[in-house]
Amino acid sequence: MTGDEALDAHELLVVFTNQQDDFLLITFHNPIAFKGISVIGNEICDIYNEEGVSFSQNVKRTAPLQNKKTYCFKSNDQEESIFTVIADGYRIEKT
Repeated sequence: MTGDEALDAHELLVVFTNQQDDFLLITFHNPIAFKGISVIGNEICDIYNEEGVSFSQNVKRTAPLQNKKTYCFKSNDQEESIFTVIADGYRIEKT
């Protein structure tokens, strides 16, 4: 960001470092929930869209899930998703 853009209150900003030590700013649009397990310090190998991910009943009660997508991050050394976000979409910027 250049400083001229206004930060939208309906965005979740996540920063990752890739294998070349570049910072990647991932902005999730209109998120309603996220969860992470052992995210800090792990190397992420993939982000993918997944259906059927279970979230708590609280998420289902507080926000409509229709038109939302579930984005999952996999670690290099684990088969399970270590970070999941439910949102309308996302964009990635190299900083």
